[in-house]
Amino acid sequence: MDRLACRSASVIIFAALGCTILVKSYSAIRFGLQANLPSLIINDLAVLVGLELAISLVYHKFPSKFTIRAALLIAACVCTYALFNAGYLIATGTQILPAVIWPLIRDPLNTGAIVITHLLFRPIEAALLLSPAACALAMFTSWLIRAQTPVIRSRSIKFKSALFTLFASLACLQYILIPPNPASAVYQLAFNCHVKAVFSISADLASTFKPRTRKPPIPYAHQINIKRSADLKTKPNIVLIILEGVQYQKTSLSGDPCDLTPNLGALARTGIHFANARTVVTHTTKSIFALHTGRYSSISQDLVEAVPSHVPYASLASIHKSVFNSRTAFFQSAKGNFEARPALAHNLGFEKFFSRDKLDPNTYLGYLSADEFALLEPISDWLKADKRPFMLTVLCSVTHDPYEIPASFGPTYPQTVERYKRTIQYTDAFIAAFVQMLENLNLRENTILCIVGDHGEAFGEHDAFAHDRLAFEEVLRIVWVINSPLVNHAKIETPASSIDLTPTLLGLIGCEVLSPSFDGQNILSLLKTDRKCFFSGWILNGPAGYVTAGTKKVIDPITKIAVEFDLASDPGEIAPILLDKNQSQKIFDEVIAWQRSTWLTSPRNKSGQVTLYDDWIVKYAPRNAAASLIGKNMQNLSAKK
Repeated sequence: MDRLACRSASVIIFAALGCTILVKSYSAIRFGLQANLPSLIINDLAVLVGLELAISLVYHKFPSKFTIRAALLIAACVCTYALFNAGYLIATGTQILPAVIWPLIRDPLNTGAIVITHLLFRPIEAALLLSPAACALAMFTSWLIRAQTPVIRSRSIKFKSALFTLFASLACLQYILIPPNPASAVYQLAFNCHVKAVFSISADLASTFKPRTRKPPIPYAHQINIKRSADLKTKPNIVLIILEGVQYQKTSLSGDPCDLTPNLGALARTGIHFANARTVVTHTTKSIFALHTGRYSSISQDLVEAVPSHVPYASLASIHKSVFNSRTAFFQSAKGNFEARPALAHNLGFEKFFSRDKLDPNTYLGYLSADEFALLEPISDWLKADKRPFMLTVLCSVTHDPYEIPASFGPTYPQTVERYKRTIQYTDAFIAAFVQMLENLNLRENTILCIVGDHGEAFGEHDAFAHDRLAFEEVLRIVWVINSPLVNHAKIETPASSIDLTPTLLGLIGCEVLSPSFDGQNILSLLKTDRKCFFSGWILNGPAGYVTAGTKKVIDPITKIAVEFDLASDPGEIAPILLDKNQSQKIFDEVIAWQRSTWLTSPRNKSGQVTLYDDWIVKYAPRNAAASLIGKNMQNLSAKK
C-alpha cells in the first residue's frame, strides 16, 4: 500500500484508462466493432499517458505535498469523469458530455431515479462499475490525508515520454488517414471523453459571449388577434393525446409488419396521417411547448418554458378558450413533479392539471408513470361535469423508460426493446378505450382527436440508445394523426414539424391567428414545400440540423463537421454523405443562428415560488423550475384512498 500511496495519482490515472478500455471493449463487442477496437482506444492511450507524463514532470520539478494533493485531485476528477462516461456509454451507446451531468445537479431526485433504474436493469455492469469506484474512493481519501512524495526517476520519465510519443503519433496518423464522419459510431467512440469535454466546455464559453438574436417574447393569450371563419357553425372540441417517446418506425403507420398499433392505424386510415412529421427538440417539455404554442421552444438546456408566467401564453388551449369559452384540462399518467409539469400546464393556459399523484398508488408503474386506463374515470368525470366545449390534452408516459405495463395487460419481457414494444401495444389499447369513452359520452361527432408524439427513441438502430443526443430518424420522426367526423381522409407527405400542430388544428376549427404569427404553419394549406424543418437535441452541443424535402443535413457543433442524408434513397440513414469544409461551415452558421434565435426570455428575472392549481408549489429561478405536491393535500389524498 505504501508503494501505491507514493504513486497515488498514477494509480488513479491508470484506473481511468483501464475503465475506459474495458467499457469501449464492451461497446465494440456489443455493436460488432471488434475490428475497430484499436481505433477506439488509441486517443485514450495518448491522452491519459500524456496526463501521467505531465504529472510526473510536475512531481519531478516541484516535489511537495501540495503538488501531490493537487495532482491527486486532478487525477480523481479524470477518473470520476471516466466512470460517468462508462456508465453513460453502457446505457446509451454514446460518450458523455459535461452537459449530461447538469440534470443530475438540477433535479437529483428525478434524475437519480432514472440512474438507479438503469443500474438495477444492469446489475452486472453496475457491480463492475460501482465496486471498484467504492474502493477507489476509500483509497483516494486515505492518500489525500497522508500524501507521500514519490521518487520520480529520469528513466521513468523517458519511458513515459516514449509511450506518449508512440500513442500520440498513432492518434495523429489515424486522424489523417481516416476521414471524420459524425454519423459513424466508430468516429464518436474514438474520441477521448476528456478531450471532448474540454472542446464542449470551450464551445459553451465561446457561445456565451456571442450576442443572441432576441426573439419577441411569447405573446400572452390576451395579446393575440384571432379571426374565426363565418362558415363554421359548430364549436368543435379538441383532444390532444401526446405519446411520449414512441418511435414512428415501430408503429403500424410505418408499415411495420409487427402491427403493434392497429387502433392507431385504423384512425389514420379514416383521418389525416402526417407521414413525414418530426420533432423540433428531442425532449418532452420542450416538445409539449412547441406542440401547444406553434412556436419554437428555447434551444437551451433548461426548463424556461416551465418557469411560471404571470398569465398564460397564447397557446392552443388559451386560444380555444378565448374563442369558444371552453374548458381546458391537462391530464398525464406521469408524476407531476417531473420537470415542473404543473407550471408548464399553467403557462399553456390549462385550467385543470391532473397527474398520477392523484391516482391510487397501486396503479403506479416504475419511477415515472401509472396505468393509463386509471385516467379514464377522472377524465370522464371532468367531461361530464360541464356541457361547454373543451380542449383536453392527455400525456401518455408508459412508453417512457423503464417500460413497465400493468400485470393485467399480460406478460412482459426481460429485453428492453421487447418491453418497449409491449408499452406501445398497451398505449394503442388505451387509445382505443379513450375513443370508446368519447363515443359513450356522445362526444365523438364534434371532437377533433389529434394523436402526436413528442419525440422517438433509439434502440441500437445506429449503435446508440435513448433520444437526447441523437439526430437519426428513429428519434426525430413522430406520430401525427388527426381523426374526426369533421375531417376528410388524407395522407400528407409534406415535411412537418411539432410547431405546425397548433396552426393546423386552429385552421381545422376555422380560426386564424392574424398576429403575432406562429413559427409553424398550417400544413393542410401549406404552399411552400421546400422550407427547412429545423431540429435539435436538448443536451448542449448535441447534433442538430434541418430537413428539407427529401434531404436531411446534420451538424456536429463541436467538430463543425456536417453530413447529409438522402432520405428518399437512404431512409435507413446508412450512407451519410460527408460535406466539405465550406458546406459544413454554412450549415453550422445556419443551425447556430436558428438555435440562438429561439432563445426565450424568461417571465421571471429572479427566484421565487408560486402555488398553482391549489395543489402544487412551484419554486423557480429565471430559467428553471421545480414542483412539489403540497404536503397537506398529499395526506388528504392518502386518507381518501
